[in-house]
Amino acid sequence: KKVNKCSVSLSDDHFAIINKPAGVVVHSPKDPNQEFPTIKPALPHVLDPPKAGTISALKRPKSIHRLDRLTSGALVIGKTSSAVNHLSTQFCDRKVKKTYTCIINGIPLKDPNSTISSKAA
Repeated sequence: KKVNKCSVSLSDDHFAIINKPAGVVVHSPKDPNQEFPTIKPALPHVLDPPKAGTISALKRPKSIHRLDRLTSGALVIGKTSSAVNHLSTQFCDRKVKKTYTCIINGIPLKDPNSTISSKAA
């Protein structure tokens, strides 16, 4: 399964960054008939739990943001409630800088040095 192919880039007792493969859904789909693998059940198997005594440790790690199903990339995971709150606030306040790279097949029609900038991105 693709979910088992998640690798951990960074991890401590409070948060982790994993590499989400394309084809895996971060949050459960709203339509129960969709059968895409989700990241949530795999997290306890790919991440080490916080050490005993870690304040506000979660029973199950929680993703802080999402990446589209067909997008691969770094996914931030909270392991404590304080980390989830702090990291979620940083994403909501747009303090986290996100960079996307697109790989294309063929020759682009526009200037190859052009960029796409949007607050929605």
